[in-house]
Amino acid sequence: MDRFSEGAGRLTDGIPAEDLAKVGVCTIPEGKGIFPNLTVDENLIMMTHASQSLEEIQSVTFKRFPQLGNKRKQLAGTLSGGEQQMLSMSRALSTNPKLLLLTNYLWD
Repeated sequence: MDRFSEGAGRLTDGIPAEDLAKVGVCTIPEGKGIFPNLTVDENLIMMTHASQSLEEIQSVTFKRFPQLGNKRKQLAGTLSGGEQQMLSMSRALSTNPKLLLLTNYLWD
């Protein structure tokens, strides 16, 4: 991995994932990180945590990705590749991250 040579970067080597999440770092794992045998709505339920309700997550998701709102009862594994990426991105964006780490697989 390349090291930064200038700017206000900070090394994160050895910092536990939960500590990175607490300061607003989020990543989308390879493989998109969705549950293919659950519906879009059920995947959104899996994204809920103490600080956000399902309604808040649905509102943000369907505002950013309106076509997912039309497929709420559809199994995530049957969505198109782009729609699966939208659902995966919704998972990450639901945390309101300060930094979102993406890999180039999203754009293949």
